[in-house]
Amino acid sequence: MALMIFGPAERSIHSSPRERHKWERAMRVLRAHQAAGTEPDEQTVQTAARMEPR
Repeated sequence: MALMIFGPAERSIHSSPRERHKWERAMRVLRAHQAAGTEPDEQTVQTAARMEPR
């Protein structure tokens, strides 16, 4: 009954505000690394690759 009212417990990565925030931060970090000429860490690269920009 609760699922009929509230929907499923999990959201897709594209509709989650938390995931969108993580992605936006990862993109800012990537741009900062590009500007500085340094390499970002692997986790930042993976997070940035998970979503497409709006």
